[in-house]
Order: sequence, then C-alpha cells, then structure tokens
Amino acid sequence: MLQLPLTRAVLTPGRGRRRAPVFLVILLGLGLVAGSGRATAQAADDPAGEAAPSTSATIAIPYLGASDLTPAAGWTIADCGIVNGQAPNLPGVSLACDSAGIGVTASVFDAEWGMRTLTVGLQNGAVRVEVDYRVVLEPPPAPSLTDLDYGYPVAQGAVLLLPLGALGVTCTLCTTASGAEVEVLGLSPQNAGLAAVSGTHLVLRTAPDFTGTATVQVGLVDDAGQSSEPVEVTVHIAPGSGTTAALGALHVVMDRGPDATTVIDLAAISWNDTGSDLLVACGEATFGTVQCTDDLAAVYTPSPGASVDQFSFQVVSVDGQQASGSVTLVADGVTEPPLGISPVATAATEPLLVTPRVPVPGAAETGANAGLSYLSALLATIGTRS
Repeated sequence: MLQLPLTRAVLTPGRGRRRAPVFLVILLGLGLVAGSGRATAQAADDPAGEAAPSTSATIAIPYLGASDLTPAAGWTIADCGIVNGQAPNLPGVSLACDSAGIGVTASVFDAEWGMRTLTVGLQNGAVRVEVDYRVVLEPPPAPSLTDLDYGYPVAQGAVLLLPLGALGVTCTLCTTASGAEVEVLGLSPQNAGLAAVSGTHLVLRTAPDFTGTATVQVGLVDDAGQSSEPVEVTVHIAPGSGTTAALGALHVVMDRGPDATTVIDLAAISWNDTGSDLLVACGEATFGTVQCTDDLAAVYTPSPGASVDQFSFQVVSVDGQQASGSVTLVADGVTEPPLGISPVATAATEPLLVTPRVPVPGAAETGANAGLSYLSALLATIGTRS
C-alpha cells in the first residue's frame, strides 16, 4: 500500500489562505535505450562452391541503435558508392560502408517510417548479385505502469486526485504531438463512482452511496501505438461525514529554479480547521528528491535535466482526519509545462510540450477557508476525460 512516512508539524491559525495558480500538465517519464543488431544474407547454392546470398533480407535497426550487415563467407560489398547514394531514401539513418559490410545507425524514430529498401551489390570472384534489403526501425520497449494500493481512506462522495507520477510511469517514446496518453480502462465495481484522467492526475469521483474497495484499471499508450500492460489502482472508500472538510489540501503547479533547491510552504496550499496539530508526509518525487520538515514545508532538490517533476503530500490531524495534495514543479524559463522531460532525454528527442488547461479562477473568501476549499472543489472538475 502507498504509505508515506509522517513528520509532525504545526499549522498556525490564519495560514493556508493564499491562492495558488493551478495548471494541468501531463507527467510521463522518458527513457532512451540503444541496442545492436545484425542482418546476414541467406545462402543458396553457387557454381563457385561458395554460398550465394538470397535476393532479399531484412535489417531491423533497434530503437536509436545500430545494426551490422555482414555478407556471407566469401562475399564482399561490391560498390559502396551505390550503397551510400541511397541514403536520402533512409531519413534518420546513417550508413557506414566498406567491402566487409555495412553499418546502419538510426538517430531518430518515426512510427510512420514504415519499410524502406536498401539495394546492395554483393560479389564473390566473378559472380555478382544484387540483394534488396528491407530496412525497418524497431520501436522502443513498450511503456509500463505499476500497480498501486492507495494507502489512505477516501470519503464517499469525495474526489481523489492521484498524481500520474505515483503510477511509476516508464515511457521511452511519449509525446503529446503523437497522442501518447494515460487512459482509464475500467472501474470495478462500476457503481463506485467515475474514473477519468486530467492533465496531471488520475481522478476518481467516488459515489455518495458507495463504501468499500474500488479498483481503477489504467493503461498507457505511447507514440508508436504500443500499450502497457493494464495495472490496477486500488482505493478504499469509507463513509463520509456529510459536512465540509475541516482539513484539506490542493494540487498545484509551481515554478522552480533549474538547479537550486526549492522550499515549498505546504501550509499555503492546505487548510486546517480541526484545531489540532498536523502530521505531514511527502511522497517520492518522480525525478528529484523531496523531504518534509516539521514546520509543514517540503524541501525539493531537482535532478539534472528534469524540467518538470511531481510529488504528493499528505496532512493528517491528531484526531485522524486526513487530506492529500500534490505539487508539480516546472523549471524557470519553460514557457509551457512540458511532458515530463527526463534526465536522459537527448537533442534527438522531440520537444514535449502541452498547452496548460484553463487556470482555476480565484474565489472571494467568504469564510475562514472558503477560497481554498472552493478552489479544491473546482480543480477536480477541470480538464478531466473519462
């Protein structure tokens, strides 16, 4: 179960009423892989006693990797000039040719690249044949998510916003331009509520008359159309009090410096009308590190190269009330929240940008914490899709 280590903290009266800007972004982890492969012409009988290559074969280039084309024993590449002259028909692929073989290296991946032909002349003494090699780009590893048992009770009729970063997203090729997305595949039992995905979170709006265990089935599709194995997010729904929550927290986006440690005042995005001290717990950041302190703050240290990061936090009162929030951090100079650029992204990676959803408007405070509680309720309705 997802349980965060608790740190005791005190929330002083009057704090936690400042409004925070809220935008919706998609947070997907990226990773680049490389590999090597080999293509060898198949053999047939030859008058000279050497095995002759067949007239066709396939070169499968690993994702952003390389393959070697090596002729059968006794055969050599007849003319590298002809080979290199076909480079324009293989965009994103470089050729390195000599008499002993051909190296092919992919610097980009395009799901629409399809199959291209590379014609190679092979020679064995006076015998010469031409082989049409079918060149294809292999996709990266399929994306993956991890199962999660949410370790805190959710009140019936309430809305749970679970950061996408908590799902253990691993995706080598995920960009908004090509339609990569996290999707809800099912909710069991169906009368537990409504499950959807926003720009930053998995959203579960629990039914007002349901208590018990609900399971949300979630998947991830990458740019190449590859789907992850379905995973399950298990949520435990408890009876609600029927009154306005005395303890709450928001899900917000904040700016941060590119390298410097950032201190986040969690009191500014929480409210506490319980009259008691609080315990606070911070979940793990997707790329960097985060640590809760005893004065209701979170100290975040970024990982080099990660322009966006995300973590969740939990506040719990001594009488057992609890609320969850999350913080998505965007590096200074990023004009739009990007799609989770990871530390291993390279210049060959397509820029991963997504336009922020409609910001949540501020609300005039009519009571002790009316602004923040209204903002929290409104946030749950923005940018979701079932």
